[in-house]
Amino acid sequence: MKNNKKAICLAITAAILSTSVTPAFAKVVGYVTEKDGVLYQYDKTELKSSIIGDGALYAQYNDGKLKALLDDKNGYIDANDVRQYIINEDKIDVDAYTESDKAEKSTITEAEVKKVDKDGNVIEKPVEEGLKVESVSAINATTVKVVFNNAVEKLPEKNVEVVEAEKGNKMFIKEVKLAEDKKSATVELYDSLISGKAYNVSVTLGEETTTKELAFKIEESAVIELKAQTLVGTENKVEYKVLDKNGLDITNLVTVTPNSDKASKFTATEGKVETTLLAGESAFLELSVKTKDGKEVKSDRVKIEKVSSKVAGFGENWTLKSTYGAPVDYKAEDYKQDTIANMESEKYLDFTFVDQFGKDIDKGSATLSYESLDASVAIVDAEKGKVTPRKEGKALLRATLKDGEKTLATKTVEIEVKAKAKATDIKLEKEALEVTKDGNAKVKVTVLDQFGNKIAGDVKVESAHTDVATVTPATGSTEETELTVNGVKAGETTIKVTMGDVEKTISVKVVNAGDLAEYKVKGFVEELFTVKNDDKKQVNEMTLSVVAVDESGLEIPNKPVTGATYTITDAENKEVAKDVAIETKIILDTVKDHKAPYTVSVKVGTLEVFTGEFKVTDNRKAPAYKIKENKLDLNYSADVQLGDTIKGLFDFYEIGSEKLDKITVEKVEFATTNEAVIKNENNDITLGKDGGKATIYLDSVTVKVTEDITDKADKGEYKFDLKGEPINVTVKSEADINAEKALEDAQKAVKALFNGEALADGVNTEAINAAKSKVEALAETVTEKAGLLKDIEKAEGLLAAEELEAAKTLLTDKSVEVAKGSGENTEAVLKAIKALDTEGKNTVIKGLEVSSIKISEGTATVTLAEGVTVTVTVTEAKA
Repeated sequence: MKNNKKAICLAITAAILSTSVTPAFAKVVGYVTEKDGVLYQYDKTELKSSIIGDGALYAQYNDGKLKALLDDKNGYIDANDVRQYIINEDKIDVDAYTESDKAEKSTITEAEVKKVDKDGNVIEKPVEEGLKVESVSAINATTVKVVFNNAVEKLPEKNVEVVEAEKGNKMFIKEVKLAEDKKSATVELYDSLISGKAYNVSVTLGEETTTKELAFKIEESAVIELKAQTLVGTENKVEYKVLDKNGLDITNLVTVTPNSDKASKFTATEGKVETTLLAGESAFLELSVKTKDGKEVKSDRVKIEKVSSKVAGFGENWTLKSTYGAPVDYKAEDYKQDTIANMESEKYLDFTFVDQFGKDIDKGSATLSYESLDASVAIVDAEKGKVTPRKEGKALLRATLKDGEKTLATKTVEIEVKAKAKATDIKLEKEALEVTKDGNAKVKVTVLDQFGNKIAGDVKVESAHTDVATVTPATGSTEETELTVNGVKAGETTIKVTMGDVEKTISVKVVNAGDLAEYKVKGFVEELFTVKNDDKKQVNEMTLSVVAVDESGLEIPNKPVTGATYTITDAENKEVAKDVAIETKIILDTVKDHKAPYTVSVKVGTLEVFTGEFKVTDNRKAPAYKIKENKLDLNYSADVQLGDTIKGLFDFYEIGSEKLDKITVEKVEFATTNEAVIKNENNDITLGKDGGKATIYLDSVTVKVTEDITDKADKGEYKFDLKGEPINVTVKSEADINAEKALEDAQKAVKALFNGEALADGVNTEAINAAKSKVEALAETVTEKAGLLKDIEKAEGLLAAEELEAAKTLLTDKSVEVAKGSGENTEAVLKAIKALDTEGKNTVIKGLEVSSIKISEGTATVTLAEGVTVTVTVTEAKA
């Protein structure tokens, strides 16, 4: 673009008039001009309306000199830098440039500008001068309300102090939160105020501190506020308030009595009412409390109902991400939506979801499918949401959320495909620095692509005069690197940083160190993380050091500081570590049993030279879970192993079945409504022999992930805060278990009589007798007993028929020999017949019961059961 004022003005005007398809592309939101030494800020939307309309506001804007553009993410961007961008580039996208790391930030601050409304009038800022505290009052025992005479922009925690008036004990502040109108603030304390004591509440803004006294006194309960409620999913706490006669919220100090048509479904402890209502159930509830004089204070009678929570649609947030399956923390301070896919890049769609009440929820078992509405620009994988750019431009992509075959919702989003990212520029943290002889200084170098985003590039670094200063590292392929400039002797030189045709220089001045002016602490970080992550520059430890610096703030080399120590205190001002040698690392174990934030104080000798506050953030990915059902059926056992049973309550829906064995339950914490049924003492869970029913309130479950599960969970222990999740437990008694076992044994024994197992080798009287013995041993109350006895009778009948057939087969057309003279003797003939069973298999014949036997002329006619007859030839032995 030609370098002329008219062309630049046209480009800026076009930027004002431009309107992006989605809010994600609306980066420039305002413009700052200077007139008569005063900075005025104009809203982009109002300027656009003015250009299209009467033009008065736009004319006023043009009457000043443009100093900065306000980007909604990057803040104030220098207008001269934007002008240079417009001059140098053929394809102009002001919004994309101002949001990039390439844009140069202006030194203008919000405090310096006067905001102008649509009519051209200056919007008066909240007045901070002359701030006074008009009143202080207690909302509850841990929350104080402070009212000001004027609105304030900011109120840091360090500017508020609450001190007990009599003894001067300081109350530690957890959070300070300004009201929307900024004319009041709530101060949340870690510990409760004590009734009957007075406290001084002080607020400092600028140089002025104002103080008001708070006389804290808790009166009798006067009002119970209770409204009808619908509890969703795992919610089990009933919301209510108890106020004293002065309106003080004393909920957490009072135990109310729940009265309900389903009384067993509600329990109350101090400051809390919980319910075990299941999804689909409802109950009427009234809360009451008695005062010291016996008066009963009651709430309104309301309806409490419980419904299940399930995914119903898409949430507000979505983005593109670089790694499939990687979670996106939409609430993170550094979160930034990504709607750009560069050619040859690999990115995936990611969405948030809400339940039927509009609350955030995981999608659970619901499925997602994806499609592109403009495949010429980008296509998207139907299952994984992987975006494959095809050409530059904008494309609409649609996601469909389903529960089985039912479509719950669709969401269409717009992405922009841009050219393949390539390294085109170098950004220096500093363009000039000063270093002492034998000392060193550091400077960060960042490689940027054509869109102003970080990208890896091959960088070379060299010093023009290595006898004055050297630099390391000399080369590297990286997005960002930190150079160390070492002073060799007093003088000046330049450090040249090159990447292909791009060259940047750093002016270096090496000076001789001056005299000791103060001490400087190095290595301190404000946030430690549970897991070290080099990519995100997250560390899990820090090592402090103390160096001597001169009056210019430069480190004095070859002057080591000895005898330095540090002391750490926690949020309750308890000592965590005291007078520890400075070189000793501060690690997570140092503070793990103490409450954050932590304050570290560094001393040289007895002189305090530094204090700093830090916190620990758990950056591990815990396994995502939800409770599958609120019931648990258990069998009594003297040595119950509840881990796997409790684990069965959870749906670790992101983790495949082949990896579930990598998650174990280590500890369970709960309260029980019936210790005779189930109780927990120091993670030793016992069940009652007599069984029964109880409700347990799961406070927490600690699980261990035994190895990293890629993109789903990091190795380690995780404590799930379940906030008293109610689980209805049924324990089967020992007697019932034994009875069931006996019945099962009897059923198996009887079944065996009919499937050939017991009778495989023919008739088996012993099997029938064994089954009969098991069945007869069952208690008379066992309903299946009579039926089993009938089955045994049937088996006996089958056995009798089998015996009869065997006897008939054995005796038909057989002959027997008896002693001479015994041919007509029935006993002798019968004995001879039974002797036919020579191998002892047909025990039936050995115990044969014969109805009658007739012998005539050498033939014995034998009548068996049911009138069956056989004939046997009888011969007499010769003498």
